[in-house]
Amino acid sequence: MTLLTEKVLSVCTGHREQTLKHLRLLVAHQGNRKASSSQHKVTLFKSTEIANTVWKTVCERNPNLTVALCVTSPIQPDDVSAILKPAVPLVSIEFMKYSKSTSQFLSLVADGIVIV
Repeated sequence: MTLLTEKVLSVCTGHREQTLKHLRLLVAHQGNRKASSSQHKVTLFKSTEIANTVWKTVCERNPNLTVALCVTSPIQPDDVSAILKPAVPLVSIEFMKYSKSTSQFLSLVADGIVIV
């Protein structure tokens, strides 16, 4: 199940008197994980692709927007690249106790896929 979609973000671009200032994205899933009781592959979550143009529109309508990413469980690099784009005004990434990152995840950040 995906909770953050382009449709959800489009709500943030509507004409309102107040603009969105802070958005915290909570990543609490692991995609394509093997179930412990069997060797069958179980897909628990798959991020929906959010276009960079959608993020640009959100940022244009909400010029002071900052985005924080909180990772509570292991995350797949393709989930990160589906959500975070260069237009995302990412200000922080927080890794909780049982989360873990891979070198691929950190490379995506370092290579500028998620630049403030």
